[in-house]
Amino acid sequence: MLPLWMRFSSRANALCFSISLYTASQFVGMYRLRTELFKQFQEQPNPRVLVIQPSAAAHGVTLTAANVVIWYAPVTSTETYLQANARINRPGQRNPMTVVHIQGSPVENRLYSMLQGNINTHEKLVDLYKKVVAEA
Repeated sequence: MLPLWMRFSSRANALCFSISLYTASQFVGMYRLRTELFKQFQEQPNPRVLVIQPSAAAHGVTLTAANVVIWYAPVTSTETYLQANARINRPGQRNPMTVVHIQGSPVENRLYSMLQGNINTHEKLVDLYKKVVAEA
């Protein structure tokens, strides 16, 4: 079982449809369903995949039923990145944790490196984009 962090609901909808054979559920801003869906994820064999917007579930959620997190695209907030990953790395976790980064470009690779290095300044992000534009 794993959470898959996605930033945009349109991509989340398409991905849920594509992986529906794995019993995927989607949480995108539906706060009133949040508690029930996360409880179901923690306590029942289905859903096996939970597609979530990181900002909607980065705080106040325990997802220790999972031991793998997949990032479909990087976020620009180190706090959101670290907090979202911490949802499975909590008391009660019995398995090693794996974080997978799906990256489509060298820029996304650099963003993930910055997030992992806890670089949390807007200036560094602007510098990265300036460098990429200059290289193009």
